[in-house]
Amino acid sequence: MQTQSSLHRLHNSRSRIWILVFAPILSLVLLYTWLRRPHSLLLEQFFVTDGSHNELPIAIGGENGNISDAKPESIPGMDDILVVLKTGVTESLTKVPIHLETTLASVPHFVVFSDYEEEISGIQTHDVLRRLDESVKRNIPEFELYNRIHDHGRESLTPADYGDDSNGPFGRQNNPGWRLDKWKFLPMIPAALDHKPDAKWFVFMEADSYFLWPNLVTWLSQLDHEQDWYLGYPMQIGDTIFAYGGSGFVISNPVMRKMVQYLDETPQTEINDYTATQWAGDCVLGKVFGDAGVGLNWSWPMLQDTKPWEVDYFAAVGDKRAWCFPVVSYHHMQPDDIQTLYAFDKEWFDSDNSTAKPLLYSDVFHHLILPNILSPRDGWDNAADNAITKEDGSPLELTFDDCSSKCVDDQSCLSYRYKEDEKSCFVSSAVKRGTAAVGVKSNWMIDRIRDKVNDRPRQDSLQSKQSRDSQSKQAGPDERDRNRARSTVVPVPVDVDAGAPDVPPEVEEAPPPPPAPPVPEEEAVTEPDDLLEPDVLDGVVDPDSVAELPLLVAVAAEPVVVVVPAPVTGGILMGTLADEHTDVTAFDTED
Repeated sequence: MQTQSSLHRLHNSRSRIWILVFAPILSLVLLYTWLRRPHSLLLEQFFVTDGSHNELPIAIGGENGNISDAKPESIPGMDDILVVLKTGVTESLTKVPIHLETTLASVPHFVVFSDYEEEISGIQTHDVLRRLDESVKRNIPEFELYNRIHDHGRESLTPADYGDDSNGPFGRQNNPGWRLDKWKFLPMIPAALDHKPDAKWFVFMEADSYFLWPNLVTWLSQLDHEQDWYLGYPMQIGDTIFAYGGSGFVISNPVMRKMVQYLDETPQTEINDYTATQWAGDCVLGKVFGDAGVGLNWSWPMLQDTKPWEVDYFAAVGDKRAWCFPVVSYHHMQPDDIQTLYAFDKEWFDSDNSTAKPLLYSDVFHHLILPNILSPRDGWDNAADNAITKEDGSPLELTFDDCSSKCVDDQSCLSYRYKEDEKSCFVSSAVKRGTAAVGVKSNWMIDRIRDKVNDRPRQDSLQSKQSRDSQSKQAGPDERDRNRARSTVVPVPVDVDAGAPDVPPEVEEAPPPPPAPPVPEEEAVTEPDDLLEPDVLDGVVDPDSVAELPLLVAVAAEPVVVVVPAPVTGGILMGTLADEHTDVTAFDTED
């Protein structure tokens, strides 16, 4: 009897043990199941989530029935703008997708023109060369690539088709795709107008261009879209001055219609024969624009010809520099450059930030350049370009410390770089962030750079403006009318003090650079030793000394950059280059 009682107690003890073991486990399972319910308040309270509740991304159907991720909200003010991205079969797969993911993601109206029709990330490209006469495409050697890919597809491309992508005096002549590209500029004008005939503005960009759309919208809102506008970064080949295609250019609707009419009325053989003799398509376009009576409107510094990392933010002509002006475009942008700038662009122009201001060059410098040049950098090239040599010009071997001392001793030096294998030193008065490079070490004179940032000759500029106003009042009514006919101020609502330090109480105005004599056309591409910094020849002139300035011509490895003096009421000059008059507009700023 006692034995049975003991067994009964043992059995009850084991039962309680199993209950104690399984009850907590069962409770945890029930709690986990309950927490996993959709939109659980406890789950959101105690676990960090991205707020998506594990929902699938919203998808929408395009006009062609394709399903794609929902596009971001369109950029305000761009409904009347058509963006044209020009590319080619040898670069489209590597350069176009990043634009579809970034710069074009919020653009409501855009089209991709190429030399080959295909679908890239759900977007159809359009063969803009289809409009050309078949005899041209079958008889001109530059169309060999075009004919082959259209006969046999992309599979017929060879390594030679990608060629040498380096720039020379006459562009990338070793790249078949680049040589073919010049034929796209003229036919894409009527093609763009056909695509969106009601657009007020047409923006043409390349696959390595970058546009800051909010700044572009602000800029164009100051201009009358019903007038003739051919806005671009000025370049020159021979007698033709044109908008540099890589920087992007903007055309108003009336000019587009005028150009289409001119192309319809002009014998195509005449245009094709001229194009065949040229090597730059943007120059061909500028020449035909001029023949049609449309002059170039200068757009420096809004449209830039290089990357933000390679811009000299202190470059100036006279007392004018880009520092206080909005930046609208950059050029030579690789996919990683585009991704970096796009992230900064989106943060600056955050749609939830109602106080977002136009992005100025000074803002780019303070946020993207200055933080990266505060200390010496190994494996980095800041593009300092003035070589330290012996008196006879022969190479001089130095150490990095020697190179540093050379820059310290030169009060105009703001940056220097040292090539370790050559033991060579280069100094510069420019400030550029630069790019990664093996075997190169770079440094910047930060104290001097900060002084340069503070050196904003606003008081002298204002006194100069007051002096000009006084002179204008003393001039007769006829003279004032002529001045008004030549110059127009276009105000832009920008805060010139954004991100910049206070102005010192007294500053001296930098003296203007000495005039440069004109360079004969035949020497334009044969004297590389006479290279001038392209950033200092970008169309900014002192209105007081305009009558004393000759035509400035820079000898360059690429087409010649020119500065054409013209009266302007302060700010940055944009001039129409015509025989009898110069129409100008300017951003009216105090710097």
